[in-house]
Amino acid sequence: MEVVITALLPLHLASDGGFSGLDTMDTKFFEEYQTQLLDWQKKFFNTWLEGLPKGTAEIQLADTFETSVKLQEELVKSYLEAQEKSVELMLESQKQFWNNYFEAIRKQPVAAN
Repeated sequence: MEVVITALLPLHLASDGGFSGLDTMDTKFFEEYQTQLLDWQKKFFNTWLEGLPKGTAEIQLADTFETSVKLQEELVKSYLEAQEKSVELMLESQKQFWNNYFEAIRKQPVAAN
């Protein structure tokens, strides 16, 4: 299977994934940038996780699972109800359109030949 890339590529990124037109200094700069970005992300998430409350209460996985399932069930029910209302409105609109159409046709004078 052949993969076709449809997005525009950055100027220095070749279609084979390599870099074209870059010298060693540019490549090292890019690698350092990626390393620093990864380090920053790790520090950010570690700091964020350390800042979360560390209570002694244990998480009840069974309760969490049941709550999650209930939430999913409610979301699906709401979505299906919204779909049902949408379909009902669409059908009512179509019925009204066709009723108006046939009523207008009946009101048109018929020419006798």
